[in-house]
Amino acid sequence: MNYSVLNSNKSAEVDSSGLNYTMTNVSIITLDAGNGSDTPSPPPYSQFVVDADFAASSVGMPIVCIIGIIGNILNLVVLSKKSMRSSTTTFLIALAVSDMLLLVMQVPDLLYRIEAIKANDSYTLFYRYYLISRYALSNFFITCTSWLTIAVTIERFLAVKFTFHARLMCTIRRAIVAITGIFVVSFAFHFSKFFELMPNLDLSDPTPVFTTALSQNPIYEKYLHYTNISIAVLIPFAMLFVFNSLLIYLLIQHRTQRQTLTSTQQKLKDDIIHITVVVVAMVAVFLICHSLGVYLAMNIAVHGREKIFANNLLQGIRFISNLMVVTNSSVNFILYCSISSKFQEAFLETFGCGRKTKCSTFRTGKHHRASQSSSKSTSTTSEVKTPKKYKREEEVMV
Repeated sequence: MNYSVLNSNKSAEVDSSGLNYTMTNVSIITLDAGNGSDTPSPPPYSQFVVDADFAASSVGMPIVCIIGIIGNILNLVVLSKKSMRSSTTTFLIALAVSDMLLLVMQVPDLLYRIEAIKANDSYTLFYRYYLISRYALSNFFITCTSWLTIAVTIERFLAVKFTFHARLMCTIRRAIVAITGIFVVSFAFHFSKFFELMPNLDLSDPTPVFTTALSQNPIYEKYLHYTNISIAVLIPFAMLFVFNSLLIYLLIQHRTQRQTLTSTQQKLKDDIIHITVVVVAMVAVFLICHSLGVYLAMNIAVHGREKIFANNLLQGIRFISNLMVVTNSSVNFILYCSISSKFQEAFLETFGCGRKTKCSTFRTGKHHRASQSSSKSTSTTSEVKTPKKYKREEEVMV
């Protein structure tokens, strides 16, 4: 989640996920009243901040980014197969792109933590320009991920609620329009962030970037404060919680109504439910990974950003929250492989690790028709064939 706080000396520090914050007045020195000594005691939770930064930014972030980038590439390869085309997989492809780009944006920062690279002046100069792009683009990709998750959740809700009419509502074309709108609006919303910071070209000064006059404008600051918290944090979290709860309710309802459906209706409904379970799990992980961000956002809304980020405990929580947000962009491949047998079969077929006969669900064209014809002539049991009007794209989805 994305929050930006200005520094009183017009300098800014950018953390491991591209978020701008200040350390102004963080180190409040207090006296030890217990023994009357004038020796200053460290501020509360000062060691927690150091430990959280190291564990989340230096240890956790590289591991999560490597796993996430590889996983999202595999997602794109499998979901882009012609046999997997559908409105839901269109959303999942866009989500994989957004997640992967967010993770890629963290790589230069991870490299900068290597002392040999950090000592290189050319890379240091690049890094200071890069921080500005990362600050804006990380916010952009996180917002895209949030609203793409909302879009696929709503699409699944419509598919489950209106099963036999969903094909008319949930089309690939409409999914592409929604995805384009999300990317365009999100980029326009965060475009001004490119102008909030400027690089410090004096390499002898450890401060990497300065805040600009725009970011210190009180009107802009107030606008940024409320719109960021609302559009990028609270509204997506609330919508996902509501729609995921509705999906879980519909899944439970489906189990009680299944016996009243015909075999054809059961097959169609089961295909839709199978995909919906994957989306429910994906949204649940999203809510968990963004929960600390929501907690910080609520505190910021009540107490203000300067006061919150002058608190060492909340500073440490923010480092953990950043790692959890990046983790959310890294785990979808694991979820698909763990829950979806169709994704597993498509993955094995794509990389030549399994028998193609096991993936007959994904066949299209004459191979699919030939398979149907062969099974009809050799089978000794009668089987109800799904009417064409009930055929849906979702039958070949993850």
